[in-house]
Amino acid sequence: MQRACFFDPFVMLTLSKANKLYAGNVATQSILPKFARQKCVVKSDFLTVEATDFKIDEARAAVSVDPQVLKLFYTGKLLEWKGVMIILKALASLPKEVRYTFTVMGNGPARQLYEDYIYKNKLNVVFIDPQTVPRCDLSFYFFAHDLFAFPTLHGEAGFAPVEAKLHGMTLLTLDFSGLAFVLTKQDVCISTEGKDCAAVVHAMAEAIEEKYYQLKCPAIERQNIGLCEKS
Repeated sequence: MQRACFFDPFVMLTLSKANKLYAGNVATQSILPKFARQKCVVKSDFLTVEATDFKIDEARAAVSVDPQVLKLFYTGKLLEWKGVMIILKALASLPKEVRYTFTVMGNGPARQLYEDYIYKNKLNVVFIDPQTVPRCDLSFYFFAHDLFAFPTLHGEAGFAPVEAKLHGMTLLTLDFSGLAFVLTKQDVCISTEGKDCAAVVHAMAEAIEEKYYQLKCPAIERQNIGLCEKS
Protein backbone atom coordinates (compact mmCIF):
# COMPACT_ATOMS: atom_id res chain seq x y z
CA MET A 1 0.00 0.00 0.00
CA GLN A 2 2.90 2.35 0.67
CA ARG A 3 4.39 1.77 -2.77
CA ALA A 4 1.17 1.92 -4.80
CA CYS A 5 1.18 5.73 -4.89
CA PHE A 6 4.36 5.68 -6.95
CA PHE A 7 2.41 4.29 -9.90
CA ASP A 8 0.62 7.65 -10.01
CA PRO A 9 2.34 9.87 -12.64
CA PHE A 10 1.52 13.00 -10.64
CA VAL A 11 3.33 11.63 -7.58
CA MET A 12 6.33 10.79 -9.72
CA LEU A 13 6.25 14.24 -11.32
CA THR A 14 6.17 15.89 -7.89
CA LEU A 15 9.13 13.83 -6.71
CA SER A 16 11.12 14.60 -9.85
CA LYS A 17 10.45 18.36 -9.69
CA ALA A 18 11.36 18.66 -6.01
CA ASN A 19 14.79 20.00 -5.13
CA LYS A 20 14.79 18.27 -1.76
CA LEU A 21 12.54 15.73 -0.02
CA TYR A 22 12.06 15.12 3.69
CA ALA A 23 11.10 11.88 5.42
CA GLY A 24 10.26 11.24 9.05
CA ASN A 25 12.38 8.09 9.27
CA VAL A 26 14.65 5.75 7.29
CA ALA A 27 11.79 3.34 6.56
CA THR A 28 9.89 6.01 4.68
CA GLN A 29 13.01 7.08 2.82
CA SER A 30 13.72 3.49 1.75
CA ILE A 31 10.44 3.05 -0.16
CA LEU A 32 11.08 6.04 -2.43
CA PRO A 33 12.27 5.46 -6.00
CA LYS A 34 16.06 5.59 -6.28
CA PHE A 35 16.18 9.03 -7.93
CA ALA A 36 14.00 10.49 -5.16
CA ARG A 37 15.83 8.66 -2.38
CA GLN A 38 19.08 10.34 -3.42
CA LYS A 39 17.69 13.80 -2.63
CA CYS A 40 15.71 12.77 0.45
CA VAL A 41 16.81 13.91 3.90
CA VAL A 42 15.65 12.16 7.07
CA LYS A 43 14.58 14.68 9.71
CA SER A 44 14.50 13.20 13.19
CA ASP A 45 12.43 16.14 14.44
CA PHE A 46 9.93 15.90 11.58
CA LEU A 47 7.10 15.04 13.98
CA THR A 48 7.91 17.69 16.57
CA VAL A 49 4.79 18.88 18.39
CA GLU A 50 4.76 22.05 20.44
CA ALA A 51 2.57 22.56 23.51
CA THR A 52 1.84 26.09 22.32
CA ASP A 53 -0.19 24.62 19.46
CA PHE A 54 -2.88 23.46 21.90
CA LYS A 55 -5.18 24.76 24.63
CA ILE A 56 -3.70 22.46 27.25
CA ASP A 57 -4.17 24.53 30.41
CA GLU A 58 -7.66 25.69 29.43
CA ALA A 59 -8.80 22.18 28.53
CA ARG A 60 -7.25 20.56 31.61
CA ALA A 61 -9.22 22.92 33.84
CA ALA A 62 -12.50 22.44 31.98
CA VAL A 63 -12.58 18.71 31.19
CA SER A 64 -12.68 15.54 33.28
CA VAL A 65 -12.93 11.90 32.26
CA ASP A 66 -16.05 9.83 32.88
CA PRO A 67 -15.61 7.91 36.17
CA GLN A 68 -17.72 4.94 35.02
CA VAL A 69 -17.18 4.59 31.27
CA LEU A 70 -13.90 3.73 29.55
CA LYS A 71 -13.52 6.25 26.73
CA LEU A 72 -11.33 5.52 23.72
CA PHE A 73 -10.30 8.14 21.17
CA TYR A 74 -8.88 7.97 17.65
CA THR A 75 -8.10 10.84 15.33
CA GLY A 76 -6.63 10.38 11.88
CA LYS A 77 -7.51 9.39 8.35
CA LEU A 78 -9.99 6.53 8.02
CA LEU A 79 -7.85 4.24 5.91
CA GLU A 80 -7.91 0.46 6.26
CA TRP A 81 -4.22 0.21 7.22
CA LYS A 82 -4.71 2.58 10.17
CA GLY A 83 -6.05 -0.41 12.13
CA VAL A 84 -9.34 1.10 13.34
CA MET A 85 -11.13 -2.14 12.43
CA ILE A 86 -8.95 -3.97 14.95
CA ILE A 87 -10.36 -1.75 17.70
CA LEU A 88 -13.93 -2.21 16.42
CA LYS A 89 -13.60 -6.01 16.35
CA ALA A 90 -12.09 -5.94 19.83
CA LEU A 91 -15.00 -3.85 21.13
CA ALA A 92 -17.48 -6.27 19.53
CA SER A 93 -15.98 -9.12 21.55
CA LEU A 94 -16.02 -7.39 24.95
CA PRO A 95 -18.23 -8.72 27.77
CA LYS A 96 -21.50 -6.80 28.07
CA GLU A 97 -20.58 -5.46 31.49
CA VAL A 98 -17.63 -3.50 30.10
CA ARG A 99 -18.90 0.04 29.57
CA TYR A 100 -17.10 2.01 26.87
CA THR A 101 -17.40 4.67 24.19
CA PHE A 102 -15.16 5.05 21.16
CA THR A 103 -14.84 8.48 19.54
CA VAL A 104 -13.52 8.42 15.97
CA MET A 105 -12.47 11.81 14.60
CA GLY A 106 -11.67 11.46 10.94
CA ASN A 107 -12.87 10.92 7.40
CA GLY A 108 -11.72 8.64 4.62
CA PRO A 109 -12.64 5.84 2.24
CA ALA A 110 -12.97 3.24 5.01
CA ARG A 111 -15.63 5.15 6.95
CA GLN A 112 -18.59 3.36 5.33
CA LEU A 113 -16.96 0.01 6.08
CA TYR A 114 -16.65 1.00 9.72
CA GLU A 115 -20.17 2.38 9.95
CA ASP A 116 -21.64 -0.83 8.52
CA TYR A 117 -19.70 -2.93 11.03
CA ILE A 118 -20.70 -0.65 13.91
CA TYR A 119 -24.38 -0.81 12.95
CA LYS A 120 -24.30 -4.61 12.55
CA ASN A 121 -22.62 -5.15 15.93
CA LYS A 122 -24.42 -2.35 17.82
CA LEU A 123 -21.18 -0.74 18.99
CA ASN A 124 -21.05 2.47 21.01
CA VAL A 125 -19.04 4.53 18.52
CA VAL A 126 -19.33 8.24 17.68
CA PHE A 127 -17.92 9.87 14.52
CA ILE A 128 -16.77 13.49 14.49
CA ASP A 129 -15.87 15.43 11.37
CA PRO A 130 -12.30 16.71 11.94
CA GLN A 131 -12.98 19.77 9.79
CA THR A 132 -15.31 21.07 12.50
CA VAL A 133 -12.61 20.94 15.19
CA PRO A 134 -9.61 23.33 15.11
CA ARG A 135 -6.35 21.53 15.84
CA CYS A 136 -5.76 23.58 18.99
CA ASP A 137 -9.15 22.40 20.35
CA LEU A 138 -8.04 18.77 20.26
CA SER A 139 -6.89 19.29 23.84
CA PHE A 140 -10.51 19.07 25.00
CA TYR A 141 -10.92 15.66 23.35
CA PHE A 142 -7.60 14.30 24.60
CA PHE A 143 -8.39 15.18 28.21
CA ALA A 144 -11.96 13.80 27.99
CA HIS A 145 -10.81 10.28 27.08
CA ASP A 146 -8.88 7.52 28.83
CA LEU A 147 -7.11 5.74 25.96
CA PHE A 148 -5.77 6.93 22.64
CA ALA A 149 -6.23 4.02 20.25
CA PHE A 150 -3.81 4.03 17.33
CA PRO A 151 -3.11 0.46 16.10
CA THR A 152 -1.66 1.53 12.74
CA LEU A 153 -0.42 -1.21 10.44
CA HIS A 154 1.98 0.78 8.26
CA GLY A 155 4.74 1.47 10.74
CA GLU A 156 4.81 5.27 10.92
CA ALA A 157 2.63 6.81 13.57
CA GLY A 158 2.29 10.47 12.56
CA PHE A 159 1.30 13.47 14.62
CA ALA A 160 -1.80 12.22 16.42
CA PRO A 161 -0.22 9.81 18.97
CA VAL A 162 2.57 12.29 19.69
CA GLU A 163 -0.07 14.92 20.43
CA ALA A 164 -1.91 12.45 22.65
CA LYS A 165 1.26 11.81 24.66
CA LEU A 166 1.77 15.55 24.98
CA HIS A 167 -1.52 15.53 26.91
CA GLY A 168 -0.49 12.59 29.09
CA MET A 169 -2.82 10.08 27.44
CA THR A 170 -2.33 6.33 27.60
CA LEU A 171 -1.65 4.84 24.17
CA LEU A 172 -3.17 1.61 22.90
CA THR A 173 -1.15 0.46 19.90
CA LEU A 174 0.66 -2.40 18.15
CA ASP A 175 4.34 -3.25 18.43
CA PHE A 176 5.18 -2.27 14.83
CA SER A 177 3.28 1.02 14.83
CA GLY A 178 6.46 3.13 14.96
CA LEU A 179 5.61 4.50 18.41
CA ALA A 180 8.45 2.94 20.40
CA PHE A 181 10.08 6.34 20.94
CA VAL A 182 7.06 7.73 22.85
CA LEU A 183 5.84 4.67 24.77
CA THR A 184 5.95 4.64 28.58
CA LYS A 185 5.06 2.05 31.23
CA GLN A 186 1.42 3.14 31.34
CA ASP A 187 0.94 2.53 27.61
CA VAL A 188 -0.39 -0.71 26.11
CA CYS A 189 1.61 -2.14 23.23
CA ILE A 190 0.16 -5.33 21.74
CA SER A 191 2.74 -7.88 20.61
CA THR A 192 1.98 -9.27 17.14
CA GLU A 193 4.76 -11.83 16.91
CA GLY A 194 3.39 -15.27 16.10
CA LYS A 195 -0.22 -14.04 16.11
CA ASP A 196 -2.78 -14.21 13.33
CA CYS A 197 -5.43 -11.50 12.89
CA ALA A 198 -7.89 -13.12 15.31
CA ALA A 199 -5.22 -13.42 18.00
CA VAL A 200 -4.26 -9.75 17.64
CA VAL A 201 -7.92 -8.73 17.99
CA HIS A 202 -8.27 -10.98 21.05
CA ALA A 203 -5.17 -9.45 22.65
CA MET A 204 -6.54 -5.96 21.96
CA ALA A 205 -9.88 -6.87 23.54
CA GLU A 206 -8.13 -8.24 26.63
CA ALA A 207 -6.12 -5.03 26.96
CA ILE A 208 -9.23 -2.86 26.71
CA GLU A 209 -11.08 -4.98 29.25
CA GLU A 210 -8.12 -4.86 31.63
CA LYS A 211 -7.96 -1.07 31.38
CA TYR A 212 -11.68 -0.86 32.11
CA TYR A 213 -11.33 -2.80 35.36
CA GLN A 214 -8.13 -0.96 36.26
CA LEU A 215 -9.44 2.56 35.65
CA LYS A 216 -13.18 2.27 36.28
CA CYS A 217 -13.54 -0.50 38.86
CA PRO A 218 -10.31 -0.28 40.89
CA ALA A 219 -11.81 -1.48 44.18
CA ILE A 220 -13.62 -4.53 42.82
CA GLU A 221 -12.10 -7.95 42.27
CA ARG A 222 -12.42 -9.38 38.77
CA GLN A 223 -14.61 -12.26 40.00
CA ASN A 224 -17.12 -9.73 41.31
CA ILE A 225 -17.62 -7.89 38.02
CA GLY A 226 -21.36 -8.05 38.49
CA LEU A 227 -21.05 -5.43 41.23
CA CYS A 228 -19.35 -2.91 38.98
CA GLU A 229 -22.57 -1.40 37.70
CA LYS A 230 -23.81 -0.88 41.27
CA SER A 231 -20.65 0.73 42.64
